[in-house]
Formats: sequence, C-alpha cells, structure tokens
Amino acid sequence: REGVAALGAQSTLMALRHDEELEIVAAVGYPQAAVDAWQRFPVAAPVPLAEAVRTAQPVWVESAEQLVARYPALATQQGGTQALAALPLVVQDQVVGALGVSFHGFQTIPSGDRAFMVALVQQCAQALERAQLYEAERAARTQAEEAVQLRDVFLSVASHELRTPLTALLGNAHVLQRRVARTGTFTERDQRSLAVVTQQGERLNRLLATLLDVSRIDAGRLSLHSEPFDLAALAQQLVGDLQDTLQRHTVTYQGPPELTIVGDALRIEQVAQNLIQNAIKYSPAGGAVVVTLARRDDWAVLAVCDEGIGIPADALPQLFGRFFRAHAADNTSVSGFGIGLYVVKEIVSLHGGTVEVASVEGQGSTFTVSLPLGEAVKRKA
Repeated sequence: REGVAALGAQSTLMALRHDEELEIVAAVGYPQAAVDAWQRFPVAAPVPLAEAVRTAQPVWVESAEQLVARYPALATQQGGTQALAALPLVVQDQVVGALGVSFHGFQTIPSGDRAFMVALVQQCAQALERAQLYEAERAARTQAEEAVQLRDVFLSVASHELRTPLTALLGNAHVLQRRVARTGTFTERDQRSLAVVTQQGERLNRLLATLLDVSRIDAGRLSLHSEPFDLAALAQQLVGDLQDTLQRHTVTYQGPPELTIVGDALRIEQVAQNLIQNAIKYSPAGGAVVVTLARRDDWAVLAVCDEGIGIPADALPQLFGRFFRAHAADNTSVSGFGIGLYVVKEIVSLHGGTVEVASVEGQGSTFTVSLPLGEAVKRKA
C-alpha cells in the first residue's frame, strides 16, 4: 500500500490464480461493488491483469484511449482510470497471480517508476512464496501430528485388544498341556479348554484380518469379486448360525426368502456379520436383535436393529472413522478396535451403496445398509 501511494496511484488490487481463474484477494481504492463483480474471472478474460498472467509480462497503459483500444470490454468500467499497470507475480518460475495499479489522471509511467513497480511486485511475490512455504510446512506438521496421534491411539487399542485373546489362548493352552501331560487322558473339561483356545484364536484371526483390510483400504487395494448372490439366504444363514450360540439375546430375520443382488458375497457377509455382532456386543443386558431385508426400487435395504446402549448424538458424525469409539462404548467392558464400522462403510461404498445409523443413547441403534441390486438383477426383474 505504501509503495503504491508513493507512486501517486489511486487504487490497486491483487489477484491470485486458481487453475484457469483469477481471484481478487486484496483491493484498495476500488468501489466494493466493482470488486464483487470481478471477484473471480477467467485467465482468458480480455483485461490487463489476465493478460499479465497469460504472458508473464508487465502491461503498461498510459491513457484512457489506449485502455479502451486495447481492452474494449472495459470501455464502460473505467471508473476514472486514465492509466494503469498490471504486473505478474512470479514464484519459482510460475505465474501465480498479478498486481494491478491504477491512476486517475493522465499518466506517463517513466522508466524509473516502472522499475520501482517491478521491484515492488518481486517483493510481493517473495512474501507470497514465504507465506505459501509457511502454510505448506504448517499443513505438513499438522498432518504429521495427526499421524502420530493416530498411531498412538492404534498402538494403545491394539495392544489391549490383541492381549485379551492371546492371554486367554495361551492360558488355556498351558492348562490343557499340563493336564494332559499329568493324566494322559483328554476329558470333557479339556474339550472346553480346547474350545476356548479355538474361539480366541479365531477372534485373533478376525482382528488381524480387519487390520489388513484397513491397510488395503488406505492403499486403495481392497478389491471386489462381484457376481449375483442371494442376500436373503446369506442373512438368514448368519441369523441361524447365531441363534444356537446365544443365551441372553434373540436374533431374528424379517424379510423375503430370496433377494438376489450383484456384489462380493464374502465382503457383504463381512458387513452383515459385523453389524449383527456389534448389535449383540453393545446390548450387554441382552434383548432382541432384528435383521430386516427389503427391496426398495432398485435397491436392497438391510437393517440391523438392537435394544442396546445406543450412541451419543455427538458421536454419530464420527462413528465410521478409523479407531473411533463412542463414549457409551468406552464406558462399558465392550472390546473393539474401533475400525469395524470404518471397514463396513468402505466395503459398502465400493459396492456403490450407503450405510446410515439412527440411534438414541440408552435405547438402541439401527444400522441401515442400502445396496444397488446390480444391472444383471434389474434386467431379470
């Protein structure tokens, strides 16, 4: 501002380039209405600032007649301007914007003033470069801090979650080993210990598989093997397998006996199993878990409803984030990495579907997955 005032200029503005547009980021001496009208304009626009950006060369206009002759589009928008200069802002050999200076009186711009303006613009470009470097460094630092925080959360959760099944697995394996060595027989009690070993080993395998899925998702390498399959049969099979193993919960299926979609059956089974297991896990007092399936136009809609602890309203927007666990879950003995729903959302998204949640804390939750039927199925319908 001080440098421009020293030249006797009445107004100045700075515009920065965003792809094929220029945006005015600072203006002094121009009516606000004019600034608003030209807030963003194309780099290809027939105006001095845009020409300076396109050519990477200063533009000098020393009379109103010259201005109108070179830029007819400005004939009705001079606003008293008799002379002007538009100079490119160059950072690391790239034109990132331009500075415009306007004079209301007839003005011959002598070589000394031209050199001064070029030097002024160079200083502006250097300041802009420093600001960009600072912002890039700040963003990188913030990203690194978030990565460290995410790593710390993961290590804390992982060490706890992996230790639990490992402790149970190793403890029962050692007891079983000593007992068999002592008695030389394999009793019913030993069978129960072996069942615990198997159960915890399978749990550990699921945890590790989920972690592997997260790494594949982050690397963009989670692929699908899609083909037509019966989603209704899959849901009924999952419910049937669970019914005989539960004591305090009831799991029921409500829906058609058949509903075919196109997708990766194993991945969709992973989604449904995760939601059903969560419904059971977050209903520590027991209760009903209802799995519903319906066709709505060209979509299959699978919902899992429980009567559990529910989810706090402020946690709902973050629920599908990595390593996120709602406070209601943290205040219980319920275990989990906080990555299951993240994987669910990514798998559903890869299928072109959506997953939504409705919940009231203390009253339960309903997770709804909508999946496209697929062209092959729709053509047969």
